[in-house]
Amino acid sequence: MDIEKIKKPERIRFKPLTEGLGLNHFADGLQPAHHVHSPANTPAHVPVIGSFNIVEQAPATEDYHPAHFIKRVLAYLVDTLIAWCVFVFTAWTSFALSGFELKALVDTHSPIEIITPLLLFYFVLHLGYFLIQETTWHSTLGKSLFKIRIQNQSSFATLARVFCFLLSLIPFGVGLFWYFFDKKKRCWHDVVTNSETVCP
Repeated sequence: MDIEKIKKPERIRFKPLTEGLGLNHFADGLQPAHHVHSPANTPAHVPVIGSFNIVEQAPATEDYHPAHFIKRVLAYLVDTLIAWCVFVFTAWTSFALSGFELKALVDTHSPIEIITPLLLFYFVLHLGYFLIQETTWHSTLGKSLFKIRIQNQSSFATLARVFCFLLSLIPFGVGLFWYFFDKKKRCWHDVVTNSETVCP
């Protein structure tokens, strides 16, 4: 038997475990991940395993448009009525629990001494009513009734918007009617705080 004709057994070669899994592109003879898996050519809902970047599909957002001026006015009137009812109930309860009678106070104090503290209390309560709701839910009870919400960049902008509302009222509510001249249908307090009042 010719020994030279005897074929030597081939050496067994084991492939790397990562071969073909997209984890080692250079060992597989492939291009780097940023060439193979281009985010521009990859659907948003398909994860890119090779580059370890998972791109989630953005949730569908509801189409909003600027809220109508009449709706905004009606929503504000509803909110004002609610704030006034809370004020009357709180003031009446405070007088009742303290044992004061309004008639006796009127007889012993001047109208200015009685009205001034009540107006200050209502002013704080009115601002707090809008401040708490708009910074927490970006809406109020009145706005929710008409499906209106506030869109802005931060809670600080919402806080500033509540105080800047006074700028729209002075003088003679000119800032409110700026709504009809602004391209995005915004009042002065919306423009100053870069906010938008929208509804679906």
